[in-house]
Amino acid sequence: MKIERKALLNLSEPLSGRIDLCEGLQNNAYLRKVSAEGEFKIYYDAMDELKADLNLKGEMICPCAITLEDVKVPFTFEETVGLSFEDDKDTYFIKDDLDLDEMVMAYIVPLAPIKVVKNGKIEYPRGDGWQVMSEEAYEKSKVDKIDPRWDKLKEYQFDKEE
Repeated sequence: MKIERKALLNLSEPLSGRIDLCEGLQNNAYLRKVSAEGEFKIYYDAMDELKADLNLKGEMICPCAITLEDVKVPFTFEETVGLSFEDDKDTYFIKDDLDLDEMVMAYIVPLAPIKVVKNGKIEYPRGDGWQVMSEEAYEKSKVDKIDPRWDKLKEYQFDKEE
């Protein structure tokens, strides 16, 4: 949803409405898709600063860190954000018109978790001569193995002296 700059500059009463967002992301390693719904309210506060109240609930689709399968991660976002027509680091910069979907994505994407592991039994990937294993399985395999350099000693016969 786009709101014209002119409408924001001449805003006398709060502007409110619903947000329904479903957006797929391409070049993001931690996030594949975001879907959210909620409400927004845009107004000028007592200091004549443009503010936006965002109340959103939704879910992110993130890749599992081990299997790369889709994992649903629920989120809520309730925040009051500042809006500005000047490039300021503390507020969201409105260049021409305010694109609500773009603004919401700018605040939701940083919420994506860096690492997500799916629930339940995980089938670790494997291939020709390699496999991914859990740390416990790796430690167990290390303990059970004998160093191959010592295998030759098993064949050695000691002479008995009497």
